[in-house]
Amino acid sequence: AAAGAGGGAARAQPALPGRRAPSEWDDEGFAAQMEGMADYEAFMAPIKAELFASHGGITDSDVVEVGMGNGPNLEAFAQAGVRSVHGVEPNEAMHGRALAAARRAGMPAGALTLGTGVAERLPLADASVTVLVSTMLLCSVSDLERSVDEAARVLRPGGRWYFVEHVAASRDNVMLKSLQSAFDGAQSAVCHGCHLTRSPLLAIAAHPAFAPAPDGAGVTARRFTLGDRSEADGWSWPPQPPAAAASDSLRSDTSRASLYGQCVSGEGRGWSPEVHGAFPMPHFLLSPHVAGVAVKAA
Repeated sequence: AAAGAGGGAARAQPALPGRRAPSEWDDEGFAAQMEGMADYEAFMAPIKAELFASHGGITDSDVVEVGMGNGPNLEAFAQAGVRSVHGVEPNEAMHGRALAAARRAGMPAGALTLGTGVAERLPLADASVTVLVSTMLLCSVSDLERSVDEAARVLRPGGRWYFVEHVAASRDNVMLKSLQSAFDGAQSAVCHGCHLTRSPLLAIAAHPAFAPAPDGAGVTARRFTLGDRSEADGWSWPPQPPAAAASDSLRSDTSRASLYGQCVSGEGRGWSPEVHGAFPMPHFLLSPHVAGVAVKAA
């Protein structure tokens, strides 16, 4: 069910400490550019809905989203029936678009608040967040490990971090991996530091705050390829831990020691002409994905 009909505009809070340094990028232009990802968001909507419903879900939760952008997740939050959302977004040109997205989603006035800040230095208190969400964030942070540290810092014990990221193709997909490497510099220049060649799952899985524990802590994640319908590389939730004998089939660069015993499945090979046809799918450079939930130890 939706979070409720809005009786007015959602409000933006004053900027919080930790705002990004002045940018050489065109913030307004990038905000407009991201509106062109509507087809991607339509494809991802059912995946995000299934993800956000897992591990206790986000219904009646106060959600913090880091890197909110124009607010593409607000519809999913409203449909899940969240209580409130606080968005941390360094690009202030996106704030107005996020507020408009909240109104379109039917969120009540005041249910969305916004602040500036960066993932590497979140303007949030220690152990203050129960539900943290980030989608297409870690591709563009300046310090991946510090960003993961910050997510762990602000989560309460038992808190949940829902994440969705486009990632580097698995190393056996030589064509796509080569294309990602070739276009990585241009992607970063045009898309505010976004990289095509990152694999953030290892950094999340290796963090001690998310080590597997009997209290439910740990990382549950699925590597998948956009548009793939196969059992090995399509979206499937919840993931099942791979059998020890099959662990070598996870040939992504993020595989290491079975990802520290975490529950991770799928390959995330990305688009290849042999499997998906000679004509590349839309956003094919972004086609390898990972989505999951990291639960902080109590």
